[in-house]
Amino acid sequence: MLKTDLPQVLAIEQQLFADPWQAGMFTEEIDKHEAWVAINELNQIVGYLTGWLVADDFSLNNIAVDKSFQRKKIATKLLKEIIKKLRTRKCKNIFLVVRESNLAAIRLYEKFQFVIIGKKKEYYQKPVEDALVMKLEIEEK
Repeated sequence: MLKTDLPQVLAIEQQLFADPWQAGMFTEEIDKHEAWVAINELNQIVGYLTGWLVADDFSLNNIAVDKSFQRKKIATKLLKEIIKKLRTRKCKNIFLVVRESNLAAIRLYEKFQFVIIGKKKEYYQKPVEDALVMKLEIEEK
C-alpha cells in the first residue's frame, strides 16, 4: 500500500464499516508497519490488509474487500500472501479481533486454522458489540 492508494482504500473502508478508519490511521500503517493492497486486472484496489509485526508476533489490524469483489477469494489470497511473508520473517503467531457477528470472516479465519482464544466485551462501538480474539500459530516449513 502506498499513500497514493489511500483514496481507493478509504472508499472501501467507508463502504464496509460503520466506524471506518481515517486516513491518518492508514498513513501510520504505511509508514511504520505493514500494509498491502490487492489489485485487479484493471489496476483497481479491490482489497487491503494491514498489521503490525512486533518481535515474532503479527497483529492483523484490518482486512477488507470491496463489496463488489467479495466472494472471489481476494481475502483468502491476501491471507495466504501475508502468512507466506510472515513465515520468511520467522513470525510465530498472528492475532486478530473480529466482530462476534461477522460469521463470514470467522469462517474464513477458521479455514486458515485460526482459533478463538478470548473475547473482548463491547470492543466495537458502532454498533456496540463484543469481539472475538483469534490466533494462528504459524508452523515453520
